[in-house]
Amino acid sequence: MQNWLLGTGSTNGVNDGDTNEARWRNVILDSQNKSLLQDIYFSEFAYPLRGARFSERFGTNVALANLEFRFPLIQYLQVGFPFKMTLGNILGHVFMDIGAAWDDKREFEDFAYLQAKYGNNLPNKFSPWVRSVGYGIKLPIFMLWRIEAAYDWTDSGFSKPQWYLSIGYDW
Repeated sequence: MQNWLLGTGSTNGVNDGDTNEARWRNVILDSQNKSLLQDIYFSEFAYPLRGARFSERFGTNVALANLEFRFPLIQYLQVGFPFKMTLGNILGHVFMDIGAAWDDKREFEDFAYLQAKYGNNLPNKFSPWVRSVGYGIKLPIFMLWRIEAAYDWTDSGFSKPQWYLSIGYDW
């Protein structure tokens, strides 16, 4: 199938040994800061689990899988009004991201251990795993623009969409 692509990405679930303090962006973990920005711009690829909140889970070990199915949405589009423009190779995609972060394997089994780490105000089915789903479009207008809507997927259902606008190629 020409122009169809199914992609996956994953990590091996271990700490890579880099302990540079700036790498972890500790300002996001600052629980005393009551005015953290809701929308943060990063000029580097720093947010691979779309739809989840920053620092929703944290730990020295990580596992991540990004599953994305791409398909041709519009092969060729020519517009005459209000100005002439021709677009081609507009791609659509749907995705599912699944990830976990943990310090100790007991976090997968012992709810009290999770309460000690994240606080006592946790839902009963809280776990180190986070999952999200979404859809998007890739527009090649002067450069590649990606517009995506991602939904955090919990046991109680789906969140409101979190919208992403990205410029540049992904993989």
